[in-house]
Amino acid sequence: MKNKLEKHLNSFIKDIENSAPNAKEKLKEIYPVKFKLNLNNYGNIYVNLEKNSKKISLDKLNHIDFEIKASIEDLVLAISSRKIKKELIKGDIELAFVLINTVLKSDIDLTYLIDKYFGSSTALILYFAKKKISQSRQAKINTNNNKIHKKIRELSIKVDRMEASKNL
Repeated sequence: MKNKLEKHLNSFIKDIENSAPNAKEKLKEIYPVKFKLNLNNYGNIYVNLEKNSKKISLDKLNHIDFEIKASIEDLVLAISSRKIKKELIKGDIELAFVLINTVLKSDIDLTYLIDKYFGSSTALILYFAKKKISQSRQAKINTNNNKIHKKIRELSIKVDRMEASKNL
């Protein structure tokens, strides 16, 4: 099962490159890159990207350039917002951001790729997770806006009272 998973993940990396030709050329400028993806409660995934070979494995690499320690929710949020939190990265942060931004800013349809390699159930879960995160983020923005409007109203009332008392 481990070999089958690694085979799918390796093919997934090649499809990412092939699905966005601009990304492929940009990625070739960054290679070689070795990093660890530490998924909370799921274990480690090691990625070795070189010009002529791409390998994703569950076996530990001797040297890694950086580590991304995140939850599934953090990754979905990063994919949907096309931004990643700096706190999630340890090691060569600059290289990590160059690689991540190259992948995130390319026109890759990750939902399609996940559907292709991990099945429609996983893609559907990703779709709903992205939707839920987006809705909760919008609700938080609306709540903050309401708080700001309330404070402005309170200040306006206080200013009006001060002006009224000054005119007496």
